[in-house]
Amino acid sequence: MTWNNNDPFDEMIEKIFRQFGLRDLEFQSDPHVKTWSYGYTMTKGPDGEPVIKEFGSNPFQDRYEMGLGEPLEQEILTQVDVDDGNNRVRIIAEIPGVSKEDIKINATDKKVTIRASKDSKTITNEIPLGVKIDPDSADVSYNNGVLDLLFKITEDKDRGKEIKIN
Repeated sequence: MTWNNNDPFDEMIEKIFRQFGLRDLEFQSDPHVKTWSYGYTMTKGPDGEPVIKEFGSNPFQDRYEMGLGEPLEQEILTQVDVDDGNNRVRIIAEIPGVSKEDIKINATDKKVTIRASKDSKTITNEIPLGVKIDPDSADVSYNNGVLDLLFKITEDKDRGKEIKIN
């Protein structure tokens, strides 16, 4: 890669590469270099209250082990979107870096649990639902790190039934 040496940003990037012993973008093909994503999500829970979750791999875990902060949970949460409309529930979860064989899904009428394991890393997310679903109606696909689940909403059978006296 050729840098324009007149640009201060390019000079800064070259300096960073030199500090890490890298030339150009050779680190992109290096199998020892690992990528990471980290952040927080905020969604609305089934009760309408906000739910804030931490997701991603923590690139600063060694700092926590040295006593410089609080450690993350062992299991890492993923980014998940839930849409319940048109008599269906659609759950879209970002789970990059795993194959479909590494993913396990468990569904009940009120929640869906997604667990993915690869090497020593486990990604888990338990998703409470505000409606009842039919777990047997699951339509699932996994492509390019995105898990797409679709369930039919079932009638709320706890409503009871009016009984007439003869």
